[in-house]
Amino acid sequence: MRTVIGIDLSREGLAAGDWVARWLLPESDIALAYSVQVPRGPRFTSVHDEGHDEIVAFARQEAARALQPLVHEYGPHRTEVLVGEGPPAETLLALAREWGGQAVAVGPHGHSPTPLRFLGSTAARLIRVSELPVVIVRDAKARVPKRILVALDDGGLEGAVLGPVLALSEAHGAEVLGAYVYETLLPGLPAAGKPSDDDALTPTLREAAEEWLTGVMDEGGLPPGNTGTRVRAGHAGEEICALALADDADLIVMGTHGRPLAGPTIGSVARYVAGHAPCPVLVVPRGRSAMG
Repeated sequence: MRTVIGIDLSREGLAAGDWVARWLLPESDIALAYSVQVPRGPRFTSVHDEGHDEIVAFARQEAARALQPLVHEYGPHRTEVLVGEGPPAETLLALAREWGGQAVAVGPHGHSPTPLRFLGSTAARLIRVSELPVVIVRDAKARVPKRILVALDDGGLEGAVLGPVLALSEAHGAEVLGAYVYETLLPGLPAAGKPSDDDALTPTLREAAEEWLTGVMDEGGLPPGNTGTRVRAGHAGEEICALALADDADLIVMGTHGRPLAGPTIGSVARYVAGHAPCPVLVVPRGRSAMG
């Protein structure tokens, strides 16, 4: 699973890269990617382009030099350095395409003052525009993923989502918990009238959801002896995060699309989970098959 790791040399960025390289993908090819952004002078002055190319070249050289110790730490045989110029999200994706990457990984935020419990601009942008799976690394435990929570719905992304889950489960011997959330409210309605879990999930509905989850995971090739199911009612993002916390999950895997006819809210559940989850989140976009 060739993965481009966005490194901004912040504490969060370095910690994200370390978890991916050491624990999530210890045997895979990785590329440490840095995006150089050098502002130009005002367009109305003669210094708009003065020395810009030289500054960019120096910045690229310094970024590559700063990342070299990590290359030796993670293994020169599998680690490369990629340096580009431009907005971080777009630059990471361009570098990943050029390098043949199968996924992109970043921390939740870097130098921006964004609160810890929310996404930074680069991570949020990647979830919106990436055609590659995106790993948002937050609150990662220093261990290989031993319990993976995979959030599923009946929107047709089951195969794409379960592909990387199967690969990671086999690589780490991880238990896989399939989760389905029966949403009890339409988006935007106040939560005051939200039914309780017992009110919303009749025994028949719960049994049907559990049977569906089991069937989907069986079809995905996951060994029945190392799987489980979780069914909840409520706000999908909140319930997925609550399940991950209750089950001490090391990784959440989910797709990006919302419900049919979701319009501008497509991907909102994935963005919520990536910004609030108690562990790293792997987001698989619509149209992607498994990470090989």
